[in-house]
Amino acid sequence: MHQVLIDFKSEVMERIQAFMQDRDVDTLLTSLISDLHDLSDSRMDALQILNRMFTRLNSDEDGNPLPEQQDTRPTSEAFDTMGPIAVAIDDLAKLIWILRGQVFVYTATGPNLDDLGRDYDFPRLMQTQAIRQGETFNNLTPMQLADFPIGSWFIAPGTGDPPLAFILETTEGGQALFRSETYGSRGNAFYGDLIGVNVNGLGRAIITDSHGPYIPGQDTETDEEYRRRFLRFLRRRAFGGNVP
Repeated sequence: MHQVLIDFKSEVMERIQAFMQDRDVDTLLTSLISDLHDLSDSRMDALQILNRMFTRLNSDEDGNPLPEQQDTRPTSEAFDTMGPIAVAIDDLAKLIWILRGQVFVYTATGPNLDDLGRDYDFPRLMQTQAIRQGETFNNLTPMQLADFPIGSWFIAPGTGDPPLAFILETTEGGQALFRSETYGSRGNAFYGDLIGVNVNGLGRAIITDSHGPYIPGQDTETDEEYRRRFLRFLRRRAFGGNVP
């Protein structure tokens, strides 16, 4: 940011000197740019910045009005020159204001909040895949519980586009665990018959854990969920170390 201010100062120096022949231009511009550091809730907008610039333009170093006042009316040379500068200062101040909020846990968002948590080795909880209980049957008459190759693929009908898909994770005597191919809580909701994709000898596959997933899938924590958990972690009192 310091380099940005230096570059900004260099760009406008020539324009200001075009109509200011008897002033300390460097001192004036430095004081104007220092307004960027006024990051209180009452931060000035572009028009207020411009009016302050005009006040300083027509005052000496002690704040006293100069005998000969520069014309600062709209369309004047001072107005046309310093107006864009005031807008640029306002834009930079807004940027600093936004960036300032990204260095505190209470106001940071997205990757910036993740970076703060990473400093404490306290990462955001990411989305996971649901593990569902079910059964698989062969296509004999009558159908019997049977095992099928691990990694077999199944589709959950009526679950939208794209549909939910499940992969056979483990199986023993037809008692199976299916892993949702879709990450997040979406894989928790389906219950009922699955459609096998090229599963030879399959008569029926069904998810049976209507009471709830064997291992629920979870969505990535939102900023607010992560923030609350992070703040609880930061507020947790350190203990002496004699309790496991």
